[in-house]
Amino acid sequence: MDVGFWRRQFGVGDAPGAERFNALTPDDVVAWLQARDVRVDAVAFDYDSWENRVYGLQSSLGHVVVKVFRPGRWSAAALMDEVAFLDDMAAASMTVGEVLRPADGQAVGEAMGMVYLIYRHVPSTTDPTKNPEVLTEAQVRAWGAEIARLHQVGRQRDAPHRARFSPEIARSLAEVVVGHGLLPTDLHAAYQQRCERIAAVLEAHSEGVPLQRIHADNGVNNVLFTEQGPVVIDLDDFEVGPVVTDVMMATYGYQLQGHPPVPRATDAASLAAHFEGREPALRVFLEGYRTVAEFDEAQLQLIEPLHLLRGLYFDAWYCSRYHDPKFVEELADEGFPSRPWWQEQLTVYDQRLERLGW
Repeated sequence: MDVGFWRRQFGVGDAPGAERFNALTPDDVVAWLQARDVRVDAVAFDYDSWENRVYGLQSSLGHVVVKVFRPGRWSAAALMDEVAFLDDMAAASMTVGEVLRPADGQAVGEAMGMVYLIYRHVPSTTDPTKNPEVLTEAQVRAWGAEIARLHQVGRQRDAPHRARFSPEIARSLAEVVVGHGLLPTDLHAAYQQRCERIAAVLEAHSEGVPLQRIHADNGVNNVLFTEQGPVVIDLDDFEVGPVVTDVMMATYGYQLQGHPPVPRATDAASLAAHFEGREPALRVFLEGYRTVAEFDEAQLQLIEPLHLLRGLYFDAWYCSRYHDPKFVEELADEGFPSRPWWQEQLTVYDQRLERLGW
């Protein structure tokens, strides 16, 4: 994907419809569905989503979740790639919140310049608004097995309208961050130099690695633990990339029961301890994965470079949402976009690149 794709994803320039999106209410969404002959009996839940607007509704289609996507992020064609992935997963007997089609037969809804999907609600034994703080080894093994099934399905076809992994993404994200004007001018060269080094390490470690449909945001916040087993949700950011991306994402954000908490990586000394602390979760996740499919150990060398790339994603995401009412307080609490915040980012990138020998 060229830099234009990432500029659209991370909002360099105002996306048409942003003001309407920020003012969106559940009543608007109810009216959209009623216009498509879907009876809405009640608004069951207003999910506190930063990126999209998400509502749980009791309707003539059953208990559904309606996700309205931020303007400029995804085209209708890109959303149809998600619909196809979910359909393929359901056809493989995976439990998914598949996309429902009202009487008009259309999967992707469009209203007020925005696009949306209607998903079947997946019942969960965990609170969908809170991330589990502690997972058992059995839960993590089951999660690994479910992601292996997702990867088996992911190999079946391409997703031509979704993001595609490339080391060039690091360079594109540098342009996006600079383009937002929130990075101090005298730090532009230093930031771009780190992005160039990250692109180089990604190139060195990803050569020959196969790409396919993956979840790409396989964190603990995107899996529901039900009595029947884990259900992977929220393919909003799914892309075509290396399968190890989903493995990397599954190793942090929670404590593995019976193991000490993973220490935060606050400096060079604690960085090694941080990655060592994630090893038990990685081992257990892959144990579950291998009960379903083989995993190429060579891809593990990509985990730390991909973690660096994810840092750049967040830099660009923060820049693009800086003026969004949902983000203002949270970003201010983190000190974004002050000079010390950016300097700390540069230091973190240096420490992690040095650990990799770059």
